[in-house]
Amino acid sequence: GPTGCSAPPTLALPDAPTLWSDVGTWADGQVPGIDAEAVALPDVTVEANQWIVLDVDVVVNTLKVMGRLDFKREDRVLTAAAVVIWGEMRVGTVEEPFLHRANIRLTGTRDS
Repeated sequence: GPTGCSAPPTLALPDAPTLWSDVGTWADGQVPGIDAEAVALPDVTVEANQWIVLDVDVVVNTLKVMGRLDFKREDRVLTAAAVVIWGEMRVGTVEEPFLHRANIRLTGTRDS
């Protein structure tokens, strides 16, 4: 990988995804990024053993995708200062194109 970066993880994805909006998806039982007015936006990691479907609009500080993140097939907004993808982020496929609006807003600076 790039200088100073560790090697990407080996994906060990489950057979079926969980929803971002499901409290059971998150180890602490808190759904991250749904409070756009939060004073401190969360840093979120989709772990290498997670397959999550983004079914709500979210605002986060950083998003690290080590596993797999799919956009639900509906208009969706993801806002983050920075996004790092070591795993997979899917917004449709060749076989099943995404026919909605996927808005990924990057709010950070080059140094963030």
